[in-house]
Amino acid sequence: MSPIAQFFKGSIINKAILLIALILISVGGILAVNTLSFFDVKDSLESMIDRDVGQILENTRINHDFINSIVASDLLIHTFTERENTLTAQKNQLINEIKADIGSFNIDEITTKKIFQEYVRKLDKLLAQCATINSILKEITTTETLLDTKLADLDEIVVEKELTTAVDDSEEAESIKQLAIMLPGYREIYFEIILEFIHAKSAYLGPKKITQNYEQKILSLLEEFDIGLNAMPIAWQEISPHVLNLIDLTSRYKSQLTKAFKSMRAFHDQLEALRLSQKQVIAETTKINNQIIQNTHAIHRKTSENITSSIRTTTLLSSLIILILF
Repeated sequence: MSPIAQFFKGSIINKAILLIALILISVGGILAVNTLSFFDVKDSLESMIDRDVGQILENTRINHDFINSIVASDLLIHTFTERENTLTAQKNQLINEIKADIGSFNIDEITTKKIFQEYVRKLDKLLAQCATINSILKEITTTETLLDTKLADLDEIVVEKELTTAVDDSEEAESIKQLAIMLPGYREIYFEIILEFIHAKSAYLGPKKITQNYEQKILSLLEEFDIGLNAMPIAWQEISPHVLNLIDLTSRYKSQLTKAFKSMRAFHDQLEALRLSQKQVIAETTKINNQIIQNTHAIHRKTSENITSSIRTTTLLSSLIILILF
């Protein structure tokens, strides 16, 4: 009789030892299967976290920063006339931040990258136009201050002289009286020009469609102002230098306003182009957000599938061991 047969025919103790050994082998097998399965799930999860979750978190952060940059650019565009001394530095910082965000985006589509790059190019161009407009507006403000001062000086001279020649019938006295009548009209025209230019800046530097020809109206007023200055009676020689100075300032003012309108028209067109580009960028960020959501769901599904597969494998192997035992 073989040793195995003798063992099975042996005592109850031998049979108990065999049963215990089989149970230990079964439990060990189940534990081994569970361990291998859960290590597989662990490795899979770590891989997804390192690759997919990290990418999702980074894209989410960059997308949030990019949206904030768009908001910051809108604020800068709408307040650039108040930032004459800081515009260039703020522009460079903003553009660099947006470029860094775009460079960090984990996006594979060439079309998407081009849309982001085109937005940066248009924003950079528009902010450069803002700096140009600020420079022109500074020149205009200087000229307006000089015009206002010279008109006030002339008005003061005329009033003072009018008092001293009130009873004089000379040609000079007549010129002074005419000036005293004409000067308030000139100042009224000048103030109307300034007011129209304020309205023009508000229209051209905003996103709404321009419905009035501000430039034509202002140039017509300037022409009227210039004609009035040239028609001033100059029999009184003392005022001749003042009048000529005003005529020269008016010519300079006209040139500066023409340049300002040209720059503001360019700004308005570029702003409209940027708005269209901005809509495309927002659409792309929405696509990225949707992709992030899809990737998150995919990770959830894959994790569930791995765990379910592990449970099925464990159950199957456990069932096979039980069937072998009994």
